[in-house]
Amino acid sequence: MIRMSAGKFRGRKVPSPPTSLAIRPTTSLMRESFFSRFQHRIGNARFLDLFAGSGIMGLEALSRGAVCLLAVEMRPVQRRTIQSLLLEWGVPQDEARTLCGDVLKITGKPCREAPFDIVFLDPPYGKVDLPPLIEAIQQNGWLAPDGLLVVEHGIRDAELPGMPRYVYGDSVFSVLDKSQIN
Repeated sequence: MIRMSAGKFRGRKVPSPPTSLAIRPTTSLMRESFFSRFQHRIGNARFLDLFAGSGIMGLEALSRGAVCLLAVEMRPVQRRTIQSLLLEWGVPQDEARTLCGDVLKITGKPCREAPFDIVFLDPPYGKVDLPPLIEAIQQNGWLAPDGLLVVEHGIRDAELPGMPRYVYGDSVFSVLDKSQIN
């Protein structure tokens, strides 16, 4: 079990994905670092959790004040687990939704809703070509013009151009902060 660390859902438990699915939830150290660094951006934010896995990052964002969550996960069993938690915790459907599908296909099409203030990607390490995915997210209107895009990836993965890296053991956050560019 993974425990929520702060906010209105603090202390609630999120089931760890079965080891057979090879899902690697974001560690508590990385979650705390992410939310400490970007807490000022979470309140009232629209949060897009791509490759959601256990759902811990999006759920924690909701707990800490995000007003909208869209969690995208390709594995139906994991999507159902996230959806069940949202229902159990009484989160209204207009605040949080889950979508089962291929992130590359979904973000490869224009976003049909308001863009997201924060986009968090945690793809399987070394398995996704990140630069084209990041480009698609931006070009297809998924990321707000002054939004924040954070990619969790392995330390052995190629550096992402123009994105500062924050290293935590074998994992890295690469950050694109559009509010610093525009």
